[in-house]
Amino acid sequence: MKNCTKSDIGGECLYLCSEILTTNDIATADMAFPSLSYMRQLDDGEIRIYMNKQKIIKNWELLRKDFSQKILKYYVLENKILYEYKHINKLDKNSYFKSCLFDFCLSHANPTRIDNIQKIFSIIGNLYKSNTKSEVINLRNYLRRLFRQKISLIMESISSVYESFDLHYPIIIWILSDLENKEELYYPFSDFSRIKLCYGDIYEKLTELIFVFVALNNISEERTFGTFKTMDLKKYENLDKAKRADPFKNIPEFILFCEEYDSSLRNASHHGHIQYDRSNNSIQYYTDNIKNMRNITLKEYLIKTNKIFINMLSVISIWLFIIRINDE
Repeated sequence: MKNCTKSDIGGECLYLCSEILTTNDIATADMAFPSLSYMRQLDDGEIRIYMNKQKIIKNWELLRKDFSQKILKYYVLENKILYEYKHINKLDKNSYFKSCLFDFCLSHANPTRIDNIQKIFSIIGNLYKSNTKSEVINLRNYLRRLFRQKISLIMESISSVYESFDLHYPIIIWILSDLENKEELYYPFSDFSRIKLCYGDIYEKLTELIFVFVALNNISEERTFGTFKTMDLKKYENLDKAKRADPFKNIPEFILFCEEYDSSLRNASHHGHIQYDRSNNSIQYYTDNIKNMRNITLKEYLIKTNKIFINMLSVISIWLFIIRINDE
């Protein structure tokens, strides 16, 4: 019975190997072998392995511990932990924490997403090589200062997902594999309270991080990174968070990183206007008036949460790309 758990919805037991995605049909069968089904899907090319669960958990634990030691100024232990991360992931031995975090963020991307991120890197590179180079450097210096202020909250936000990673992992793999039939997806759910605030917390971080796209757009239009067509940086920072993506909403390369940018769901989770109905496996939430109650399935909530989580990690990698210009 090792690595097995009882299914709440039927069957004697369900094998939950760390790398296996299974379906509702398999989960409700009296006896099933999800690993065999998974191998057939791999053989048919329906699923590709983008992430090793045990490795990615180990990587996060190392980064989290390394950051904690850095805060405590235990530099000898911090260097030892970081060395282990670099060894496991075959990074240059002289890489710093930022490079390791950059590597970790990109490990949550499939080839299509990597291509989208690379397009942003190319935009940055072209701006750096043109007459706007000095403004790219100004942006780099500004982001470095902001990053030092935000990194603790960023690490906490990533931890919020990894604390319930058994639940999130199947959803992340489903997203990275570009599978379409979400009704087929099975996930080991236990306690909604553990993930109730997860979407809202990640949304909060993303609203602050997407400033990088606004800044790049301003530079591409030959303005300073903080100068907009109709406002200045201070006014932008005071915008309602739901409108922070408006300045680049018509730029496809940028706006795709704001998929599942749902302010109503964020407001509901942070104001306590969200609840889970176990009887029909749905989530009910409202923003300002209970008469405007909305319903989504738990599965839809998890998909929204993990899509915005992957977006957040992608945007962090873009920040780190800029921050590390002429750095290491």
